[in-house]
Amino acid sequence: EVVIDTKGAAETTVPDSMIQQIKTAGDEGKDTAIYMINGAIIIDDVSASALPNGDKDISIYKVQPPTPLMQELMGRPVFAVQLGDVHEFEGELTISLKYTLNPLDDQDNVVIWYLTSEENYEKIPATYADGYVTFTVNHLSTFAIMFEEPSGGNSDNTALIVAIVIVVIAVAGVGAFFFLKKKQQ
Repeated sequence: EVVIDTKGAAETTVPDSMIQQIKTAGDEGKDTAIYMINGAIIIDDVSASALPNGDKDISIYKVQPPTPLMQELMGRPVFAVQLGDVHEFEGELTISLKYTLNPLDDQDNVVIWYLTSEENYEKIPATYADGYVTFTVNHLSTFAIMFEEPSGGNSDNTALIVAIVIVVIAVAGVGAFFFLKKKQQ
């Protein structure tokens, strides 16, 4: 495995000589790990072997969300992850983004939104462990850390709806009783 540790930087330039080492390691079936202040990128051997030659600027930055999605993103962190001008990979990349859980976050319901455009996104399964949200993709882009409602999470809403229906029926029943009693008089 090739390891690049940026010593806490959000961005670094990997010279072509290091890219050649990464490609050679990929040809030998080895992955490459790039550690940065905001997370990490693990490039599998297939993707490493296919990297184009030349210096590559690598970065993991927090960025402002696109305006059309701001309301849906609800202030969640958005990261731009880049490796030079390479966006699509033949193999897989494992991305880990640094994130501290908020009190209302449920780590079992973390998901990544891959922001495909200014107005659209695709959900990507993710996991949370040791202060990082981790997911696997075959492309680099802009990603948001989100949390979904737990499956079956509507049980509280269902109980509320049932209670409201019961109250409405009871009020209607009492109203009908008094209406009929008044009509009999």
